[in-house]
Amino acid sequence: MGVDVEVAVRLDREVEAPVPGDLIEHVLEEGQTGGDVRLASAVDVDGHLDGRLQRFPAAGCRAVGHFSWAKAKRTRSIPVPTTLPAAPAPRRPALPFALAVAPPIGETRQPGPLLEVCAMQWLSLKRGIAAAACCFAGVSFANGVAPETVMATELGPAAPTWFVVKGGMGSAYVFNAADGEMLGTLSLTPWTPTVRRHVGRNEIYAAETHYTRRYGGERSDVLRIYEHATLNPVAEVVVPTKITALHSHYLAILPGGRYVAVFNMTPAQSVSIVDVEERRFVGEISTPGCATTLPAGERGFLMICGDGTLQWIGLDENGAEAARVRSASFFSVEDDPLFDQPVATADGWQFLSFEGLAMEATVEDGQIAVGESWSILGEDDEGWRPGGDQPLAFHAGHDLLVVLMHQGKKGEDTQDQDGEEAWVFNRGAERRIGRIKFEDDAKASVLLVVEDEKPLLLAGVGGTVQVFELATGKRERIVQTGAGGALLRY
Repeated sequence: MGVDVEVAVRLDREVEAPVPGDLIEHVLEEGQTGGDVRLASAVDVDGHLDGRLQRFPAAGCRAVGHFSWAKAKRTRSIPVPTTLPAAPAPRRPALPFALAVAPPIGETRQPGPLLEVCAMQWLSLKRGIAAAACCFAGVSFANGVAPETVMATELGPAAPTWFVVKGGMGSAYVFNAADGEMLGTLSLTPWTPTVRRHVGRNEIYAAETHYTRRYGGERSDVLRIYEHATLNPVAEVVVPTKITALHSHYLAILPGGRYVAVFNMTPAQSVSIVDVEERRFVGEISTPGCATTLPAGERGFLMICGDGTLQWIGLDENGAEAARVRSASFFSVEDDPLFDQPVATADGWQFLSFEGLAMEATVEDGQIAVGESWSILGEDDEGWRPGGDQPLAFHAGHDLLVVLMHQGKKGEDTQDQDGEEAWVFNRGAERRIGRIKFEDDAKASVLLVVEDEKPLLLAGVGGTVQVFELATGKRERIVQTGAGGALLRY
């Protein structure tokens, strides 16, 4: 989804300027050579799929309690029944797989309730995994073996390399880019567009829609609050039933940390404000013609508007609207569209147009300032276009912008096409300093940069995330996530 923009200024050539040597000394320098070097390395494949059985248990083997697998990152004790209907004494020595012991020819044997259940399970499941677990459990309980209590530990302090994979529908998964390990699962509704972590409060916020019959019935919308340690919900605040489950920028923790903004569309646009300190709904602000909630200024947020402007709304100490300003019109809805996935910078927000024009917007003293635009495309870049679902990433420490690029013709609508390469730009110099080619002809739809001793670039490729050293372009590992979707900083 994009917002049409027109930018008046476009640079005709790349600017030659110094590059931060401590990060870029190994990066392919792109001057006027026209060369294309592909960086390759060994692939370290880390497979960490969800280990839960993807079937419902048969009757009689009902799960007791609830446990969401997350590499031992939940705190929950699961009660296990200590009594079950005892199976009749076998006529010969019992084996763990009791079904494998056939009665003598001509003899009829009536299995007990538990063995009947296991028999049905065995016949219904070709693999027999769940059946084996059911039968082993039955033998243990029947023999009086005390069941273990399943325990899980809590998450420790978050590392800067943690990230979230948030699919278009349903749960979010927390991973560590440093080793590819999965850390936990946030069990969300199918209508939850994104999540945001509040660092100061050790909480995670999700704007969720619920239906009494899952996909129908009475609707209720809430801002649900999860604790960091267990990833379990601890509170919720009811909000108007208007949440739009479409976009990762439709939920924002505003500067100051007390208020959260949730974007609504019915199709009338508005924003709900929630006080997370007092756990209360503050009110709804009408925002006709404008979308997104980008934290900026003092207790405020920026919005992209359809008339070619940006809008900033600031709140007072009680969470009510205190100020509303618009920028001058700097784009046209008919010409060069803007991607609606800007990235936060140290001072504001970096925007990019479909034609490759980059510009930054900031809020200073309650006023919006839009900087001069510059082109990410040089004279030798004919046929290359930016695109993807999440085409931008940013590294604040070195002021680097990373853009997903693909080959496409000017004027064609290829803005949603996945990228073949990631181009790295020094924003201060307004020039490209490197290109990362995805190996094995892979194409990425989303990008994210996370911190480490060396910055890491994450590229979402189908149900995997490829992890690269940003400075060298070397692929470190492939993380098997099992799901595509947005990549979010934890």
